[in-house]
Amino acid sequence: MAVPKAVIAMEGSWKGSSKLNLPEDPAVDNVFESGSTLQVESDPLRAFARVAYTWEHDGQWHQGVLLVCGSEASDTVTGAWADSWHQNSSVLQVAGTGIAGDRVSLTGAYSVEGYSDWGWRIDLGLAGEVLELRMTNISPEGDEYWAVQADYERA
Repeated sequence: MAVPKAVIAMEGSWKGSSKLNLPEDPAVDNVFESGSTLQVESDPLRAFARVAYTWEHDGQWHQGVLLVCGSEASDTVTGAWADSWHQNSSVLQVAGTGIAGDRVSLTGAYSVEGYSDWGWRIDLGLAGEVLELRMTNISPEGDEYWAVQADYERA
């Protein structure tokens, strides 16, 4: 196992802003912006990395963590994600690609009572000197709704 190349380039402390999209009512602007921090660190052998972040909603600070590792032989990346607001009742197992690329994309599925499973995608990448964290909700029909757009600069 190995830390994806893109995640190694992100190691360190970051500070920026995060936008949260709650699209339940398209007639109402449900985008909330807050300050955010992000920390990326790997173990000494670079077998795995931890991406930890903070953000705020309705006056309360939240945090999340993504544990990431990958296989150079198969270009697969796996992870586990929890967040004190989005994913707070269980750890979401995610998998994707990007071990050797400039971006990592991980997808998992979660249950919503009364519906087929929904999907959740987490994308991490550098755009120049900006670290981009994107989270996308995917309906059972395959429709995608952005949930989080966060941009960071080195702290």
